[in-house]
Amino acid sequence: MRTLLLLLLLWLPSMVAARMLPDSLSAAEQEVSRIIRGEGIYVVHFWAPWCPNSRAELGAGWPFLIADNPDVHFLFVTVWNNGQSGRSVLRDYGIPEVVEQGTSAVHRSHRFLGLPLTWTPSTWIFHRRGQLAYAPNYGEVDMDTLQKLLDMTRKDGSYAGK
Repeated sequence: MRTLLLLLLLWLPSMVAARMLPDSLSAAEQEVSRIIRGEGIYVVHFWAPWCPNSRAELGAGWPFLIADNPDVHFLFVTVWNNGQSGRSVLRDYGIPEVVEQGTSAVHRSHRFLGLPLTWTPSTWIFHRRGQLAYAPNYGEVDMDTLQKLLDMTRKDGSYAGK
């Protein structure tokens, strides 16, 4: 009986957490979570069309970074924009259509996928089927730095480069 109780105590929290997680994530979080669990490296870039820092960073070389890294999946997530996408702004800056784009309808949420998101722009790099590798979180990051982070992520033995 004691063993059964111990097993129940160990099993129950995992079942509760598994059932709570999908309902606790927004639609955008669920979609991003699904995407980054694939093979390879994923760059998730949070930005807002109204944000001068986001726009400055968009003009600093994103199309070139994307073109120079065909093995990397890029996802631009529009945040804090009252549920509006901002796709036309991405087009204006030459962000290719092949880049996936999502919209977070939650205005000024300070967490995304359970991680702090307090500034735009913010860029996260995931690998190992959804494990966070790097998160330069506070403002603009130059493309050379992002390229170095991608190169370091590739060098990690867990990435097969598929």
